[in-house]
Amino acid sequence: MKYQLKFVKNFDSKKYPLLITSCFFLIIFYIQFFHHPYWIVGDYVLYSRLGEVILADGGKNVYIFNAPQSAGVFYAFLNSFTGDAFLNVKLISLLSGTGIVFFSYYIIRNIFSAKIALIGQLFVALSPRINSLSIQEVSEIIPIFLIFVSFYHITKKQLKLFNIIMIGTLLGFAFMFRYQSLIILLAIIVFLLIHDKKIRINLLYIVTLILVFIIAASPLFLYNYYTHGVLIDSNLNLSYFYNSKYKTPELIEEVKQKIVHKEPTAIFSSDPNLFLKNYFYNLFYHNPSRLFNFEHISNLSTIPPIPFLGLIPFFASLIYLIKIKLDKKNLIVLAGIFFGTLFSVYLLGDINIHFFALFIVPVISLVILNFKKIDNNLKPILIAPVIYFIFISVTPVTKPDHLLPSWVVFPALSSIFFIEVIPKIISKIKRISQITKTKNTTHLIPIILLLFVFVLTFGHSYKSTENYLYDVTYSGSIIDEFLKEFKQNEPRQPAGLEAKTIGGILSAQPGIKDSYVMGGIELYAYYANSKFFGASFQEGPENDTVENYITRKNWSDYELYIINQSSHPPIDITDINKPIPDYLIYSPSVGLLPLTQNKTHHNIPKILSDPTNPEIPDNFKVIYHSNKTGMIIYKIIHGDSNK
Repeated sequence: MKYQLKFVKNFDSKKYPLLITSCFFLIIFYIQFFHHPYWIVGDYVLYSRLGEVILADGGKNVYIFNAPQSAGVFYAFLNSFTGDAFLNVKLISLLSGTGIVFFSYYIIRNIFSAKIALIGQLFVALSPRINSLSIQEVSEIIPIFLIFVSFYHITKKQLKLFNIIMIGTLLGFAFMFRYQSLIILLAIIVFLLIHDKKIRINLLYIVTLILVFIIAASPLFLYNYYTHGVLIDSNLNLSYFYNSKYKTPELIEEVKQKIVHKEPTAIFSSDPNLFLKNYFYNLFYHNPSRLFNFEHISNLSTIPPIPFLGLIPFFASLIYLIKIKLDKKNLIVLAGIFFGTLFSVYLLGDINIHFFALFIVPVISLVILNFKKIDNNLKPILIAPVIYFIFISVTPVTKPDHLLPSWVVFPALSSIFFIEVIPKIISKIKRISQITKTKNTTHLIPIILLLFVFVLTFGHSYKSTENYLYDVTYSGSIIDEFLKEFKQNEPRQPAGLEAKTIGGILSAQPGIKDSYVMGGIELYAYYANSKFFGASFQEGPENDTVENYITRKNWSDYELYIINQSSHPPIDITDINKPIPDYLIYSPSVGLLPLTQNKTHHNIPKILSDPTNPEIPDNFKVIYHSNKTGMIIYKIIHGDSNK
């Protein structure tokens, strides 16, 4: 008994969460500054360069799809002080990721014991997605960190006005980087409405929360209103139709026109049946797969390498927490909801796609029926993922990171599963079996299982990080990935090296600062300090000539609009300025332009991929060609130009 009390006391010590946080910081710091020498991918370059344009001339031509312009302004402002954008993004990712790990402990500690909080923090620190975000050059991690801090305040046992003001401020700042924080704001409002019977205080808190949120996000609202005439300069049309599983050619053409003319989103009214088909596919299959790994190896499961396995600790802990009694009432309700859901799926859906509804709908129903049994400070992180999934499933998430704003409940419940649920199950089995000689198994088995899960998760994180930092790809087999470690026959090439090389070649060209580079990603032009406009080499008619392609003569209004907005500096919305590239960079791996995936047999890639092709114009001069990657740089000689 004395040993057990000492053990528990040690877990209450603050040194353990600080130790985990410090270890996470040091590991990520080492990776960032010793294994991450080049830009790889990410939106920081694009956003910060657009931010420079906004700071310079007001940004009337700047439009960032599905993201606020204020993020770019912040990055550009930060870059102007340090002069080193790459260092800035490394520090942002490192510090934000460390902050997420640090606050994850205190969020869970607000609700459960120190032991559970510590295990939950380990789940967060070992998460492949938290690790990846902490080394990537992307903008998602700042708002996720701010949302985690807001959860720390909302899970306090005694909510005070100060906590509400902090939450509104944090979510307002997060909103200026990513719009998803608005859903978290709504979830917290729902919680404040129902968490107790102090109606006047709750309404005061809600009004205060909304006002503080608006004030914190007011720079973005004011900028959008005075520059573009709207409060939120974003449109779901592009994301919805580019990523959705089900779509028709007619609907794609309709949405292209809406995007070009900046018409309000009409994704539901255009074709309600198609919208609902996509919505329930996202809600019950695609987005949960990013959470529990139905088919996506990149996921947020607490046991990420093994499909579906993360469902067990989540559902088992949830049922354990609400202390369901298998009485007549609960059994009737559970059976009714299950068979009602099963009937609905067979009648209106597809069991192969919507099977998750058979689990989640009955469990959520039981949680609602037993809601009063749940501790108040647990309710916010239970409500958040429900509200978040309802709204975020309008579009399919393209990566699991987009689900992180509501994710903290999952490592928390997984901790409960190993610390409390498994020991109780073992104890019950021993009582039923009348086993009395193996007392240590009650604590030993959960520890062994937990260590096994942590080893699996660490291995997954290690391979995810390696695949990102070096030019290696996922083989499709977990076993093959681990066997690779014993088959390294040649040095690995750091990812981003070729982009750096190409940028160096371009930077040595005369007059490059005033030249336009045409290519798939902006990193080439960033390194070269040149102008840039994008290309996926799928635009225009499929049998068009190279001359027509580079002048964009036959491109559609939609294609021009998308490319103009992703160029640097952004090309006038009316396309009055029609730049012609001085350099063209062709890469076989360049991504397709949104909504042009049907052009898989375009003639332009076939021509440009072979420098000896007779259809390449005479004024195209090859200045770089990699046989390994297929990357080619063409210098385009214009008339008597000596560039």
